[in-house]
Amino acid sequence: MTLRRQFPTLPCFTAAVVAVLGCSPSDDTPQHTGDAGDEQDVADATSAIEAEAGTATWTCPQGVSGAKMVLIPWPDGSAYCIDEREAVYAEYKQFLDAKGDDFSGQPPECAWNDSFVPGWEDAAHEIPQCSVWLIDTEPDRAANCMDFCDAWAYCAWTGKRLCGVRGADPGKVTMVGVTEIEQAAPTLNSEWFNVCTQGGATKYPYADAYEPGRCIDQAKIDTEGEDSALAVRDAVDSRCHGTNPPYDAIYNMSGSVQQWLNICYTGGCVSQGGRWHKETLSCEQNFGIASIRDANVVKGVRCCTDAVPTTDSNP
Repeated sequence: MTLRRQFPTLPCFTAAVVAVLGCSPSDDTPQHTGDAGDEQDVADATSAIEAEAGTATWTCPQGVSGAKMVLIPWPDGSAYCIDEREAVYAEYKQFLDAKGDDFSGQPPECAWNDSFVPGWEDAAHEIPQCSVWLIDTEPDRAANCMDFCDAWAYCAWTGKRLCGVRGADPGKVTMVGVTEIEQAAPTLNSEWFNVCTQGGATKYPYADAYEPGRCIDQAKIDTEGEDSALAVRDAVDSRCHGTNPPYDAIYNMSGSVQQWLNICYTGGCVSQGGRWHKETLSCEQNFGIASIRDANVVKGVRCCTDAVPTTDSNP
């Protein structure tokens, strides 16, 4: 069962997870002031897509598949990359076709997972685990019905990883305490939340105030119809993006489907991003905790990866 709560702006995590998450009281908490000075700071920090760290210039790695990636600089000069949009059915189908009966690429916590497609909630009564699974008919819609392990394996197959927290080991499930998990997601040390808020500048991916129909919500569906509103593969005409670079090249951080994150505790993991049938969900409100086995209609994925130094092979 997914628990969704609204969280206030939070201070840095407790000492138990400071070492893993690398946060500090001075830079952890986003301040949504909306002041011109803050907006200029964000613009100055992100005006270039390439981030400098000493003499190193960062870029997104070559040879990965799935959605196009966007480079996100951290204030200290390091960087990471995030998919410009959610994975779509067409991409997830490529993953399924390539993997077949190969269930490698999952962490030990997923040893139970021997299928990357939704199964039965109650097979005896033919009650499906996920009520809307349109992989064969809607290639351009955001892929859904994924559990945490499906999402992890998909990102690994593309050459990427699940988005998580800054400084964590990307090859392991990031485990925090039951108290800390509610503080881990809505902070700038979360790669997902950092992008959603444009580096802490806005409450929504585009501004501080909700705009009905700007992102994939019920208002957009009512206006355009499902066929148009739920198609995300071609994001050229979408208005659901940030207003400052590089965030203006990243789409659907609100609405559409929730995206699994590598932020977990013993009972489950975090997903963020809202749901297409909801409306006024800010970046802080777009938060859920669910069992890693949960594969419902609003669970999808957007991948991240570490940035790499620019070289001749990674221009």
